Amino acid sequence: MFLRNETEKGRNGETEENLKPETRSQKLPFVRLRAGQPQAAKNPVIGDRLTRTRHSGILWPNFNRFISHLYDQMTAEKITYRIMLKGEEEAVCEMVHRVFDDSVAPLYSKRGNRSFKKYCDPEEMSHRVNTDHFVLLSLADGYIAGMIEMRRHRHISLLFVDPEFQGKGIGGELLRKAVELCRLTDPHLRELTVNSSPNALGAYERMGFTSTGGEQVISGVRFIPMKKVLGEYTGEKGKIRSKVLRDN
Repeated sequence: MFLRNETEKGRNGETEENLKPETRSQKLPFVRLRAGQPQAAKNPVIGDRLTRTRHSGILWPNFNRFISHLYDQMTAEKITYRIMLKGEEEAVCEMVHRVFDDSVAPLYSKRGNRSFKKYCDPEEMSHRVNTDHFVLLSLADGYIAGMIEMRRHRHISLLFVDPEFQGKGIGGELLRKAVELCRLTDPHLRELTVNSSPNALGAYERMGFTSTGGEQVISGVRFIPMKKVLGEYTGEKGKIRSKVLRDN
């Protein structure tokens, strides 16, 4: 596993081949991936459970994959969901812009990019949540992992998940909890709609949405209208409210 010259001695005079397994496990560095930071800005930090020691010159096979798996295990139960608080609009929009720039912006014209950035603006978002919108957040260890914005309790305006947390079911859970909140206002809600970007079509289909028309372009923004038919409402308002809104 160690690719450094086996005859090279450490500070205590021992060679890597003479290190006991227990000593090797104590020398693992721990990289903590934090949502909200660009990939290039992520740096190794000292973890809470592992002591970071000297490891220069040691090349670990599949190191990033190993650290990512370790991080997933240590944070698997730390995903929480709650309503966006006043003053968090800027951080939420920053995450959305970063994901949009990476995966959606290349598909839009310059006009479409300007239209989206104008819509996903902290001041505009703050104004919308004071009218007929709400924003639900997914948090991982205090960092924004994903968000969903609902309009009039029946239309998805925005749904974005940080790339570090995609593929973990966060988008589906945001949708499920958002539906529960919508049904507090309209218990008879039977249908959700969304205007999906072309690259998100498959994700929405996996969540039960179907296309209701072909691709359209408005103000440079490309989208496919979709809808999802909901089942019977069987929840109890008090239980749903406490389950969705508490920061567990």
